Amino acid sequence: MDFKLRNFDSAPYTIWLIGLCQAGRSEEALKIFNILEECGINVSPPSCVMLIRNLCREQNLDQAMDIFLYTLEKGFMLMPRICNQLLKCLLCSQGKAKHALDLVNRMKSMGYDLDSCLHQTTKFLLRGHWNTREMENASPGQTL
Repeated sequence: MDFKLRNFDSAPYTIWLIGLCQAGRSEEALKIFNILEECGINVSPPSCVMLIRNLCREQNLDQAMDIFLYTLEKGFMLMPRICNQLLKCLLCSQGKAKHALDLVNRMKSMGYDLDSCLHQTTKFLLRGHWNTREMENASPGQTL
């Protein structure tokens, strides 16, 4: 890949990455993503969405979260559907709820309107985990 061209066109790589995702070849798509990122090429939001969706399906939630964090760093605002999918996967996965809560805080700080963005089921799951977190952080004898 020759990224040194002044007029580098990332479109073929975007198409390739999305095609790999559609074919269920997430590992290869992730390699393309990493190469583009290392070379300073912005990966398009649709490519990120496809990659997050596939990684969630494969329960590769750490990688899915990394891609989502990449979109936050780049200032991309993703559609509610993929945000909810990732959050629900994290909330329903053993030991990943804290990551979901941290991700919600980051989304809020980046300008996501959580009230309109999050589906009712996601809000319900989050509410349960927020309450659990508050109980764990409360000192003995403290009333909530």
